[in-house]
Amino acid sequence: MLVEEKLLINAEAIRDTAGHDSLIHDIRWCGVKSLIVENSLNQTVTLAFYGSRNSDMSNAFLKTSFDVTATTNMVADCSCYFPYMRITATCASSPASGTLTIAAYALGE
Repeated sequence: MLVEEKLLINAEAIRDTAGHDSLIHDIRWCGVKSLIVENSLNQTVTLAFYGSRNSDMSNAFLKTSFDVTATTNMVADCSCYFPYMRITATCASSPASGTLTIAAYALGE
């Protein structure tokens, strides 16, 4: 069994209410994915989890969306298969401090 870790968002200091897109993560070789979210922002962040069969995300679909409260760490899992994924992080109010880090862990054979 093979585990791969990729940083999708690395210590991003979000200071506005715009959507911040992660890198596009190639996960063609795996099925189960976990996201570790470290939100040290002083505001709640909404994370939208997108999947796609194309590397340019031209046919992206929203798999799920969830909030991570200020200064909270959490894990989210997805067991459905899609070849590529991306996260969009958005805050309703502009954070004044902290960062957001999201690491993806993929499990394959």
